Amino acid sequence: MTFARAVYPLAVCCALVGAARARAQDPELTHARTVDARPTEPLRMFGLRMPFKTAELSEGGSFTLDYHLGNTWNPTTAVLYPDHRYRLYEADGVIRQLTLRYAQPLAPGWELEFALTSYMLVDGSSPADAIASDRFIEWTHAWLVAQNDPFQRKLNGLDSRASIMLRDLDGQTEQLKAGDAIPGTFDVGLTRYFDVVKRDDWLVTASLNAVVGFPLNRFNEYLAVGLTPGAVVTRRIWRWFSATLAVAVPTQVDQVLRVNPGTGFIDRTASVGYRGMFALTATTNGGVRISAEIEVQGTSPAMANHGQSGAVDPAQVGYASPYVEGTGLERSGNSMRMAAEYMALAVVVTPGHPSRVPTMSIVFQEDWKPFTGSRLMRGFHESDNAQDWGVGLRLEWPIDFVPPQGLM
Repeated sequence: MTFARAVYPLAVCCALVGAARARAQDPELTHARTVDARPTEPLRMFGLRMPFKTAELSEGGSFTLDYHLGNTWNPTTAVLYPDHRYRLYEADGVIRQLTLRYAQPLAPGWELEFALTSYMLVDGSSPADAIASDRFIEWTHAWLVAQNDPFQRKLNGLDSRASIMLRDLDGQTEQLKAGDAIPGTFDVGLTRYFDVVKRDDWLVTASLNAVVGFPLNRFNEYLAVGLTPGAVVTRRIWRWFSATLAVAVPTQVDQVLRVNPGTGFIDRTASVGYRGMFALTATTNGGVRISAEIEVQGTSPAMANHGQSGAVDPAQVGYASPYVEGTGLERSGNSMRMAAEYMALAVVVTPGHPSRVPTMSIVFQEDWKPFTGSRLMRGFHESDNAQDWGVGLRLEWPIDFVPPQGLM
């Protein structure tokens, strides 16, 4: 008994030392970075769309290439007004979106960002666009959920046309056809991060992001500004595994200054939305990270003034639509008068320390309406097909650049 009493304190001390060593080997706890999956919607893609940011860059700057394919299916519809004027809207095809982004820390907690977005409209018949084509979407409807041509794509010819057309109340029309390319916006943003809690097993950060978006096309006439408050919480679950939850509320003024002589079709003056992300991350001591993420988002309706009669067949205003007579226009109307909501699933891999190797992400995105449809939690039943289905690939390269001391 005397020997046991003597050995017991020594055993406890050894156990504590072993636990401390094990804890010392745990990788640094960091927030999972969002993939910031922004869809290609014809009524929103030409103007400013606020980024979704959760964590500042750890070391140096970064250059990001974001390539996204989005299928859009909104057959021609007209919106009538009491004074007998009307708008026309049409969006069909696959939109290729390329975003180039450079982000640079200025000082601890401060990050500057520049982004340039461009688009190309194609009909979806190329193998390069297969996963976002009409054929792929109708195959999934038929084989996975036993629906035969629910949106009448087959009736109108799969991957047979590409068009984005906006006609405003004054008759000004802008249109893209197959093969046309166009810039979106040039954005300049500044983000301030605030560490609220920073412990071995808990990390809580608040952020405030401000962006100015300069339109570079005739579909959007106005310079816009936006502000996004956000918060992110990360909890270590077990040594190499952590869970991250992030939320943000993007708000923006869409018509600050008229800088382009284009169409006045998109008449919203301000927008507000929500962003959310949940991620499970595995991290090794060498910095290798693998995350599985789900992102959700929503934003205000694309048009402020919907007219007295709502969306109607364009034949009522004498327009010869290229779509088969009787093609349903419900979703074309929804894309204008309802808020947009999207869900994205992503896998994010950093095969080494993030300051030395690129981070790769693959994203799958679908439209749905859990909160803003005619009934709560209707989910996919009131989707608007503004972007029916999207896939994306994102590569983020670290750049070893140190800003001058005392810059901020």
